[in-house]
Amino acid sequence: MLMGCFSMTAQHVVRDSVSIITSEDSLRIHQAAIEEATTNPLFLDWVFVDKGKNMVDTTNSLKKVRNNARTYVVNSHPEAYRYHYNQLPLHDDVFVLHTRGKNNVTVVDSNLMFRPSSNKEKLQHVKDGTLKNWNRTLLIQLQGTQNYISPNWYNGGESSLALLGYINAQLKFDNKKIQWENLFEWKAGMNGVVSDSLHKLRVGEDLLKLNTKFGVKAFKNFYYTASAEASATLFNTYLSNSYERATAPLSPIRFYGNLGMDYKYKKIISVMLSPLSYKMVYVNDTTVHPSVTTSVADKVGIPDGKKILHQFGSSLEVKFSYSFTREIVLDSKMKLYTNYKGIEWDWEVVGNFIINRYLSARVSVNPRYDSTVKTEDGSKPKIQLKELTSLGFSYRF
Repeated sequence: MLMGCFSMTAQHVVRDSVSIITSEDSLRIHQAAIEEATTNPLFLDWVFVDKGKNMVDTTNSLKKVRNNARTYVVNSHPEAYRYHYNQLPLHDDVFVLHTRGKNNVTVVDSNLMFRPSSNKEKLQHVKDGTLKNWNRTLLIQLQGTQNYISPNWYNGGESSLALLGYINAQLKFDNKKIQWENLFEWKAGMNGVVSDSLHKLRVGEDLLKLNTKFGVKAFKNFYYTASAEASATLFNTYLSNSYERATAPLSPIRFYGNLGMDYKYKKIISVMLSPLSYKMVYVNDTTVHPSVTTSVADKVGIPDGKKILHQFGSSLEVKFSYSFTREIVLDSKMKLYTNYKGIEWDWEVVGNFIINRYLSARVSVNPRYDSTVKTEDGSKPKIQLKELTSLGFSYRF
């Protein structure tokens, strides 16, 4: 009974869709609906109480008008929106309303964000389907931890300050038969500890990583896959109260190339087994301070007098990502590599806790074990562990 009024209202609104989209409390829509409703006695009970003498709650009236206007737009004018669902920014209040036809034009609704079509070229790409197989994300975080302990604190300890910058950019292609995943990751962290008399600030996090993985569907959830990963450090990192460096600019550079089979279950888990793996480690700077005898090359197992190491072996990589809620996301990545003489095992578990659109907490636990590199004193290698809890700015595009 109400659709006639709502259709007329929606058609009137579509001609100026920005008003629906950008103004949550659009007085013009509300007034237009009431004006149309009052011309027909059938709608008097909906708009007015006691045959128009007293108006009902305006919030509920406006909500009903919006719902029906949006339904009309979704069904009749999907071209008013330029964003495919894979391109939509993540937001707590965004949810899919409708997917229209084979063109995969998706309209979303948000109390805080509606995006009208203002770029005809982008709209045409969505209608042609040339963007529907691509998914792009960008996450930027700047977080920190700080604690102060007075010199006479009964339990001892020392003050410290740590800052962490994190950028994660992903570009993925998936048309059900071919999958291509690309990752750019950068971590940079500084920390200061009072007990270190040689360095006011030390680098605690330093990693630049590029990763690409290309897969062709074999059967069911299995893909023939080739992957490559390159990582490097950009800064000097020192041991506490020492000039001995653990890493240096572009030292080391690590490269892994893998061929194998990848099993994927939805977007939650990926297990890639590579019978053929290649590992390369390169050190650009082998110099040492006069007071130090161990170089960066020694720490990564490169023989004396050389800057590069080549190895062949096999590898296993397991990735897991799960959202318990929209505010709690768990990411896990475990890599196991063997050159048939030793084992390199690296596992990183990250929990992201979203407080609001610009604030989040991050908990990272990273155990590691490497027996492919000989220790300086000839002892057996031990499990290494790095843990970080931080709070700060976070924004996802």
